[in-house]
Amino acid sequence: MCQVLAAVDAGIRVVVVSDACYSCQPNSHQAQLDYTFRRFYAQIEIGSAAEVAAQLRKPAHGGAANGTAH
Repeated sequence: MCQVLAAVDAGIRVVVVSDACYSCQPNSHQAQLDYTFRRFYAQIEIGSAAEVAAQLRKPAHGGAANGTAH
């Protein structure tokens, strides 16, 4: 959590991969995802590994998947 909030403080947009995070207390982990991080919705996006991977595979700005536009 502290790395995410440090990035937010620095003005960096953060993507949290929810199923790649861990806490020794499962309730604490879920509370971070459900409440704390959601308060920073403009800077923190939360998604599963599958959701984030799918977004990364999408072409940017209508170009081809390898990053070149036709």
